Amino acid sequence: MKTISEEYSDNYGELNYEIKMSNEIDLNMLYGNITFYDEIFEDGTKNKISNVIFFVFDCYELDDFWYMADAISGDLEYVASAYNNYCHGLSGMGSIVIIDTLEIINNDGIFHHNLYLIRMLMKKLIEIFRVLGTGTIAFMSKAIYLNLETEKRRELINELLQEGFIPIHQDQTDVVMVRNLDYQ
Repeated sequence: MKTISEEYSDNYGELNYEIKMSNEIDLNMLYGNITFYDEIFEDGTKNKISNVIFFVFDCYELDDFWYMADAISGDLEYVASAYNNYCHGLSGMGSIVIIDTLEIINNDGIFHHNLYLIRMLMKKLIEIFRVLGTGTIAFMSKAIYLNLETEKRRELINELLQEGFIPIHQDQTDVVMVRNLDYQ
């Protein structure tokens, strides 16, 4: 019997991706979408695995970051507010990515399979965002996996801790996680 790791390495060992980004000039930020797929069929269609929606904020003052995030949505404002509180008094932050949504396509419903796939996707996202020159990734855990009960949310957060993400804010509804990409 194969382990989950072996099974997913066989199935998703070579994840390919496409990035689409657009510039929001008024807010000095980028809106992006990354689609992960594992194979291209003969007719040119792709077997999509996941879709990730994100925003890249290019800012050097935390207050500016908060205002830009607040202009987009309450969820992004929540992440920006937590990040501002965590980094209180710092300036010169650079580019910050907020992952708004990570959708698993063709979800098999098995939590541990999805958890392993999320970990693989997060590794790939770290690589992608490093290449794009961003300094920090931030997100709410519910953006990665919506509607988890408490025990499964702990498992998700433990997996993300192994990838270098740290929790910076927690309340009754969610946990905000971040990863500084300048450190291994």
